[in-house]
Amino acid sequence: MLYPIQVGGHRAIRSAPTPDRVLKPLSQKELAFYRRITAPDLHPHLHWLRKYTPAFYGTATLPQSPSAISDTPQPPEQFLELEDLNFPFRNPSVLDVKLGFRHYDDDATPEKRLRQIQSANSTTTAETGLVICGMRTFKSSVPETCSKHFGKTLKPHQLPDALYWFFHDGTSLQRTQMQQVLSSLRALRSHFASQTSFFFYSSSLLIVYDSNPPASDVRMIDFAHTVPSEGHPDTGYLKALDNLITVLETALQLPHAPNLPSNE
Repeated sequence: MLYPIQVGGHRAIRSAPTPDRVLKPLSQKELAFYRRITAPDLHPHLHWLRKYTPAFYGTATLPQSPSAISDTPQPPEQFLELEDLNFPFRNPSVLDVKLGFRHYDDDATPEKRLRQIQSANSTTTAETGLVICGMRTFKSSVPETCSKHFGKTLKPHQLPDALYWFFHDGTSLQRTQMQQVLSSLRALRSHFASQTSFFFYSSSLLIVYDSNPPASDVRMIDFAHTVPSEGHPDTGYLKALDNLITVLETALQLPHAPNLPSNE
């Protein structure tokens, strides 16, 4: 069964048989990343990554659904079995924001590199290192969603308005949760200041909150293009993280409801 609260990503996530887990289509680089950070010999200076990423439960294999255009049996599909970050929340509002100025790794073809560069130059990525990949938020107990297309239509100066909209529940701005998220982002930033083990290309942050009771979570997700950095800092991710903190601080101070492009 497809997972009902996916707001970003290119490939469909499935619900797992265990209710607090999800199944994500397997990528070898992402699998290698999770195995690295869950290994018993992980260096202590990287243990913080376990706190800021979904728990990893291994891999799963499922048969593919029959093809509508072929009678040939399809090979089984492989998945990563991961923590469902929305599970602890009654009405989770969810934001997927991609961080970094480069969204391809060294294995990308020249054609893919060009597409990614053109995409970055046409969105908020080029100036801020941020692009909203999707969000769902509850307005008066009714969920409303914004697609990846909406995120691509935003201009950099509209990002605070977008976060204001996300953290507004239809009655009031959820300032407590915004402060909680800011605290988490600043703590993550303090770890990243000395992180020299990985380049997190095309990786996202998933921000989740609930209004009743007030609660929030911030996790790093999507590591299909994460590669070893061989002692070099990921300055692009760090700069984007600084910009996200600034955008959220600005949203917290906005005196008015946002004026945003239509989510059509």
